[in-house]
Amino acid sequence: MTAARLGIDFGTSSTVALISIDGRAPVPLLFDGSPLLPSAVWADPHGRLVVGRDALQAAQADPAAFEPSPKRHIDDDTLFLGVAQPSIVDVITAVFARVAAEAHQVAGAPVASAAITYPAAWAAPRRARLEAAARRVFPYVTLVSEPIAAASYVVRRAAAKIPPGGTVLVYDFGAGTFDASLVRADAHGLTVAATEGLDDTGGLDVDAAIVAHLESVYGPGDPAAWARLSMPATRADRRARRALWDAARDAKEVLSRAPSTVIALPGDREAPLGREQLDELARPVLARTVSTAARVTAAVGRPGGVFLVGGASRMPLAASLLHRALGVAPSLLDQPELVVAEGALYATEPPPAPVPAPTVVFPAARTASAPASGRGRRMPLIVASVAVVLAIAAAAASPMLLRPDTPVADPTGTPTGRPATEGAETAAPGGARPTGRPADPSTGGSSCLVGTWTKIEHREETLFGEDEDEVEAIGKGGGTLVLRPDGTYTHSFQGSKPLVVEYGGDTWEYVYGGEVTGRYEALDTGVMAMTDEKATGEVITRRDGATVETEPMPTSEREYDYYCDGPDELQLYGGEITYHLRRA
Repeated sequence: MTAARLGIDFGTSSTVALISIDGRAPVPLLFDGSPLLPSAVWADPHGRLVVGRDALQAAQADPAAFEPSPKRHIDDDTLFLGVAQPSIVDVITAVFARVAAEAHQVAGAPVASAAITYPAAWAAPRRARLEAAARRVFPYVTLVSEPIAAASYVVRRAAAKIPPGGTVLVYDFGAGTFDASLVRADAHGLTVAATEGLDDTGGLDVDAAIVAHLESVYGPGDPAAWARLSMPATRADRRARRALWDAARDAKEVLSRAPSTVIALPGDREAPLGREQLDELARPVLARTVSTAARVTAAVGRPGGVFLVGGASRMPLAASLLHRALGVAPSLLDQPELVVAEGALYATEPPPAPVPAPTVVFPAARTASAPASGRGRRMPLIVASVAVVLAIAAAAASPMLLRPDTPVADPTGTPTGRPATEGAETAAPGGARPTGRPADPSTGGSSCLVGTWTKIEHREETLFGEDEDEVEAIGKGGGTLVLRPDGTYTHSFQGSKPLVVEYGGDTWEYVYGGEVTGRYEALDTGVMAMTDEKATGEVITRRDGATVETEPMPTSEREYDYYCDGPDELQLYGGEITYHLRRA
């Protein structure tokens, strides 16, 4: 059987995917002859989602049903595409489905394994939505932070290596977001020592500066035409607006390698634009990215190297400003648009033999005239076990292991108050029991692990009601987690604040009392498995202060990912779950 793996970089403007078949060197997937698949999505009147260049073409006829940059809507529950109202998860799923279909053609069989990257600054709720979309398409999914993927590419492919103990700065300037990440190499591999991101800064903002400049210069000569471009009311106006923005983007890209170009304007006019003009327009945007990079490196001083990643990093001014600020000449990696996707493959270990992939179809969007139907469900509120850190380095580099949840709800969609993981046992990929060793401070990486931790905050993304509305459950901390060198632990809920969900005008509370004891195992992948658990106590479900149900405290033998932020801060990530703990 062909063993194929995908590395996918879901970008603001374009999505990139590289495929490795039978362990051979990765090659880019081509979409209509290009390695860049537009992330754009268009919905037809029946709610079917169209992706990529097909979406760009369809938008010419119906621009109102078009979204060019769905990644920028990761925090929105629903997108309005003409009469269709797909969820953001539906939209991202459609993009991944297009990638899966192309990979199937290349590999000759469905591809089950995908390593998918995310901005380092994304918190658990955003990653959970990305995860949910990916799991609809690929049976085996890992999430990798973009700086770790980029640094993994540098180690494997670039001429400059990262020496043990050395640091490099990954300057990732994409179409819609920016991340500056300091990556350190040590005995355990690569870790993100520091990172800071800008969700509202990218190449699109440079495009916007170009458009604003053109309007200021040429708008007074034809105010009516420019008013229609600013507030398009007809299909023709929307097409003209899209054409103008596309021309601004193309001009920006041309000026990365040429001293001047021209931009086509409405009314059969042309506007000249030179490199110096572009630099002045882009400088405020790039200055924010350089200031962010300087803050990230301030604690360690000059990094050993600076690597430019992302299509927008091709702008010569970016390298010039960085060199001036950091004193290090940046290196623009070959084909920077492909670096993160390829690095995702290098950052993850190959899984066991892939399981058969499900049949992939483009999800139908919810339309205004045809609301979705079906029984409601609630994703599990997992609180019985808490993951633990074994090695700081493995924490940042380790991919998340994603697995199906087992939702629990009664026929009306009312929460039952009982975690769906009760009695569950999470196996390693392929069904095998996880193997590992108890954490031991002498191993070096776990010195930040052993001790007593206090929960500061607990957040979960959940689905409520028949319409499967996404809501966030928040617990304001309390309770302790004691981790011992012999591999045993006690998770006490004494003093824990309840998990609270606001839904439908009601306040739901999940009050946990008692404790869970067991053993924790460190897997080679850097994931912590919780086993041999015993629980005492109960879980009380309240609705608007009235008790709805009381259940015994559940156990949950699961795996979690982790991140140790210095010696006294611990972040735990389990799909839609985030824990923040502090050393007591």
